[in-house]
Amino acid sequence: MGLYNPTQKSEFRRMTVEVALQRAIAAQSHGWRWGKHCKTHNERAAWINCMKLYDYTIIQLNRTLHGLDKINASCTNSDIQIWLSTALTNLETCRISANDLNVTDFILPHVSYNVSDLISNSLAINEDKVQKQYFDGNYNEEESFPSWVGREERRLLMSRSLVAETASFVVAKDGSGQYRTMHTAIDVAARSGASGRKVIYVKRGVYGEYLGEL
Repeated sequence: MGLYNPTQKSEFRRMTVEVALQRAIAAQSHGWRWGKHCKTHNERAAWINCMKLYDYTIIQLNRTLHGLDKINASCTNSDIQIWLSTALTNLETCRISANDLNVTDFILPHVSYNVSDLISNSLAINEDKVQKQYFDGNYNEEESFPSWVGREERRLLMSRSLVAETASFVVAKDGSGQYRTMHTAIDVAARSGASGRKVIYVKRGVYGEYLGEL
């Protein structure tokens, strides 16, 4: 994988993802070597968690680069946004877990490598392309969904009233739904014996929750 001098914004976007991937691989490599310094249970638990999350981040960045290849015509800017956001969330989860275990100073300086900043830059560039598509009048709400979202799911997500009508579980911060938190609704949905699609309708509001991996 070699770097080049970009002449177009799309090339610059790809270059920023390449750099983020290189730094993520370097950070993980250093992180693996740093593991031998773990002395407490919390240090080892945070280290193992962050190494797994870096694995997931590298997978998402590789997926993004593959999606940016011109031969992959099915990839949309929304796909890119989701993959990069997932990669960034993995790193944020690493940070949170280290903080929760009170080993931030032990882990983060050795696995940072500015990867989060680089992914954030890639997201900003991609978001600019999404916004330009919208303001140029080339925005199609149905096409804005990731390519893996089926036609039926797109129809459902585009209609708030249809989602509300078909939802099996309703979350509302103000108490007007069945549940006040998304975490509770997800737990109940997972334990329910209902078959087929399970729709959770989350009403407008600020939900300060950490859901982790679903």
